Amino acid sequence: DATDLLPLFEEKVKGARTDGACPRCRVPLVSLGYEGAEAEHCSFCQGWLLPAGVLERLITREERAFDGEELKRARDWKVAPGNSYRELDTTPEVLCPRCSSRMAKQIHSPLTRVMLDRCTKEGCRALWCDGGELETIQILMEDARKGIA
Repeated sequence: DATDLLPLFEEKVKGARTDGACPRCRVPLVSLGYEGAEAEHCSFCQGWLLPAGVLERLITREERAFDGEELKRARDWKVAPGNSYRELDTTPEVLCPRCSSRMAKQIHSPLTRVMLDRCTKEGCRALWCDGGELETIQILMEDARKGIA
């Protein structure tokens, strides 16, 4: 039973727990600062829940240094074959950890080709980034600003 594993996952959780749970693995989210913005993080799958508008601010900052593995993964993603955006993300739709509304698939941009989950509730509009997606977006946007192909 998955509920038997929850205490083991909770041991790995550091930071202040929020009321929300990861929409993918159901581990409690923790409130963490990320490049000067408040966000909620899943310490198990490394996903991020961002309030509306935060992603747009984060991609203009270059405070975090990415390691070689993160850079390679993001740059490999950029050139990965795929005929459509839907082929790039096969994860199921989820509910928003903040308000329990449906989250809809949304492409970040044609440049990054990252499929995100956006809350459909007008007053919420939180954004879920699966593990590695936030970093991929940041790396590819930084590369574009620097003219790195």
